Amino acid sequence: MKTQKTALNFSLLLLLFFSACARVPQTTHKEGEKIQVAFAPEDLLLDTISGGGQRLLISCNDHRAQEKAPQGEIMQLDLSAPNPKAEILPRSGEPDSLDFHPHGIFLTKGDDNQSYLFIVSHDDAKKLHFIYKYQVTKSELVFIKKYAHKLIKSPNSVAALPNGGFYVSNDLNKRTRRSDAFFKIKSGSVVYCDEGGNCEYAAKKLGYANGLEIYKQTQLLIGTTSENKVWAYDIGAGGQLLNKTKIAKARGGDNIRAYQNYAFVAAHISLPKFYFHFQNPKKRSPSVIYRVDMNSKTRKVAFADKGGLISAAATGLYYNGNLYIGQVFQPFLLKVPYKISD
Repeated sequence: MKTQKTALNFSLLLLLFFSACARVPQTTHKEGEKIQVAFAPEDLLLDTISGGGQRLLISCNDHRAQEKAPQGEIMQLDLSAPNPKAEILPRSGEPDSLDFHPHGIFLTKGDDNQSYLFIVSHDDAKKLHFIYKYQVTKSELVFIKKYAHKLIKSPNSVAALPNGGFYVSNDLNKRTRRSDAFFKIKSGSVVYCDEGGNCEYAAKKLGYANGLEIYKQTQLLIGTTSENKVWAYDIGAGGQLLNKTKIAKARGGDNIRAYQNYAFVAAHISLPKFYFHFQNPKKRSPSVIYRVDMNSKTRKVAFADKGGLISAAATGLYYNGNLYIGQVFQPFLLKVPYKISD
């Protein structure tokens, strides 16, 4: 484990030599509301379909601790409450030996009209990676199944279809080979798995394939961190991905969340500063959330901050006049006002 951490630190250090910094856009917000959660709320999504009213589901895992991280949690935030506080969403039905370190998450309503949460989880100590499937109710997550496959090599995000099939982004061809991203080697991929767990490549030669989002059930959006692009693919029969199209530039792009005709894309503008923030929480890392108009393929800054409000933002989600912003390391969400019509 020490060797793996040393390799990670060395490869991240290459950022200082092989990654340029883009200019941080002008700061958009001078203040925001911090909502305390567990370490660290890297991914979040809006749940209005599982009977729990209107809430956020939040993936929390201590990424700084790496192999020594305690078990993570899925938290919930009731958006209808006047002063909502994040709470752990209980889980049931899990095997006793289940390792739970959530990363990317995705919620869908199945063809059976039940709500399901798909979760990327890593057991880095054993170098194992899984996709977990839970049924979502108002009060708990009920374990359904875990998936593992030789093509799920370095999973980052997941996006599921109503038929039970799902896509997984592999950021790298091998999880420990971080230098691929910094040398811009396109070793990332997207894998499609059917409900039975049979998997095949859906897209290859992607530069650190990161965030996934399904847009209006017709397109899969893919953020590529080292390519600095967001791609859209048409979803074909049997999970095929067709007609690759660039929809936006996003330097250091991370997670993607859609709202109506827009896609909100989190971006790490300065990867060297991201590295220093990983090493030391007192070091600031700029955060940017782009709003991409899916019709015109134009991009606009929805949120920008040099790190004073939030560092290393990983997800931006719009709901009811506000942006909810998650991050890679620190234990809070940031809520800021945002007008979708601007």
